[in-house]
Amino acid sequence: YIDISNELINITKIYTNKKNLNTSFFLAVRSDNTIIIWGSINIIEKLELNIRDVIFTKEAVAVLLEDNSVKTYGNPFYGGDITDISDQLIDISKIYSTFYDFAALKTDKTVVTWGNATWSSKSGNSIDVNNNLINILNIFSNNNSFAALTENGKVVTWGDHQVGGDSSSISKFLVNIKTILPMISGDVAI
Repeated sequence: YIDISNELINITKIYTNKKNLNTSFFLAVRSDNTIIIWGSINIIEKLELNIRDVIFTKEAVAVLLEDNSVKTYGNPFYGGDITDISDQLIDISKIYSTFYDFAALKTDKTVVTWGNATWSSKSGNSIDVNNNLINILNIFSNNNSFAALTENGKVVTWGDHQVGGDSSSISKFLVNIKTILPMISGDVAI
């Protein structure tokens, strides 16, 4: 346990989960670029680079840095450990999340996923669709699934099959799509 009570000074920004997934901690950035995480985990670390974005799962946080690399903190079960894929998490343009997992869109328009591939949602495991995760324009997510929109207007999905993670039965209709509206129990493509 790290006592952070004296560390919460000169704070320039505080992050919390925008998806309201009952995140169990906050992340604050001090003027000297030190991050302080408190709640279910307590971490203090001075970063050498500025933060571009902060994305949460329920019990982990991914920090996108100005050099387009990623650092993670928190419970490995929720995506807090990138040891096995850190070499893939370079040239990242944006990070997305579900309750348990992260997906990172790279500048070359490919996708890297990590998190809890063993949970019933399996949204962190995109192995069944990896070959289709190219030329991706944007990624959308709900609590347990991801949907990626390709340059040619097709949609690639993975995650919990009951809430939008398997679009195989309607894939012939998912063409010329302009955007996807994530919903709690599935996704709507328009």
